[in-house]
Amino acid sequence: MGHRASNRSRWRAWVRTEKDHYMKTITYVKRSQLNHSATTVFNWHCREGAFERLNPPWQPAETIEKLGSIEDNGTITIKTKLGPLSSKWFLKHIDFIQDRQFADILIKGPFAYWKHIHKMEPQDEETCILEDEIEFSMRGGIVGNILGGPIVKNLLQKMFTYRHNVLRSDLLSHSRYQSDGITKILISGSTGLIGQALSSYLSTGGHQVVRLVRTSDLDDEGTIFWDPLNHIIDIESLEGFDYVIHLAGENVGESRWTKKKKGRISDSRINGTKFLTESLSHLKCPPKALLCASATGYYGDAGNDLVNEQSPNGTGFLAQVVDEWEQSTRSATDQGIRVVNLRFGVVINPMGGALK
Repeated sequence: MGHRASNRSRWRAWVRTEKDHYMKTITYVKRSQLNHSATTVFNWHCREGAFERLNPPWQPAETIEKLGSIEDNGTITIKTKLGPLSSKWFLKHIDFIQDRQFADILIKGPFAYWKHIHKMEPQDEETCILEDEIEFSMRGGIVGNILGGPIVKNLLQKMFTYRHNVLRSDLLSHSRYQSDGITKILISGSTGLIGQALSSYLSTGGHQVVRLVRTSDLDDEGTIFWDPLNHIIDIESLEGFDYVIHLAGENVGESRWTKKKKGRISDSRINGTKFLTESLSHLKCPPKALLCASATGYYGDAGNDLVNEQSPNGTGFLAQVVDEWEQSTRSATDQGIRVVNLRFGVVINPMGGALK
């Protein structure tokens, strides 16, 4: 009984994606010429992280579940927020044509009808037209379309201008380093603001990205578990990476700096980095380079003075932490691993950082 009811439920959900003969829809189209082949652009969209990379920071969408790929019958469930309101979208991939197009149709969500067709039209061997066509209908019929349609089209215009600009910029950036080949990269702190953006940028560029995570129950080939507090890590799983990017650390901006908070800021950076670099130093095949997060807090309060890599360490809690943080990579340096300390300044993004 339960199985038959489930089938009927899915069938009714699918029927709702078919337009009724009387349903009035609104169409939005965004077209851009890209100086890359249709195959290159299509492959970019097929890779892990493409959806996340195209997410506009002022209108973030959270991926709840992905099943399959962008080929027919693959599905994705996302959650979007608009102010205090949130809604779930359950979308199904259809109309897949290799190197040319794929589409998403809404099975269940906030619209009466929604279909998004992604098209890559070849112009010649090195250029193509990217076209995003969205056909939608608001809930509430004609009245809903009249009242909400113009608002949605305005939001889509901003969103897809952003998406096309990001795609154009990323493809240009990746093309500059094509000769370097595909690399295998391990990233800690991949759920942070910088880590999320970097992971999706690298994976859509064709690189193999593996996340170093502190959640042991993830059944994911793309993750490696570690517990820096208790010095737990499978060292053998660290073999074979070309680069390691270490971004993990307690968020310095989400609460007051109490004594306990300062302890977590310090320990998560100094002890966590020391444990990771010592693990890397014992590898038979260590990475070519370790890129380790750091901060401009190294210089302390320098006032209006200009500082650079040769400037001395400042004073104060943060300056001391950053200095010890950078020194904790010494075991990697001693083993001949190139270490780059990334002295980040203030991170500004509508999704988080100083603007949130």
